[in-house]
Amino acid sequence: MTITETETPEVTDELPRLGKQLVRTAKSSRVRAAVQALVEEQTILSVPATATL
Repeated sequence: MTITETETPEVTDELPRLGKQLVRTAKSSRVRAAVQALVEEQTILSVPATATL
């Protein structure tokens, strides 16, 4: 069984720029808010999890 990563480093590095562009070009405030939420979610999910006991 082979495990492959779904995102390449080039794609991961480009996500913040793409998110900012989508927020700027959103047609309505509702779409802008949805895109911003997705960008923030991706930012949160990209941070390594740390366990504190």
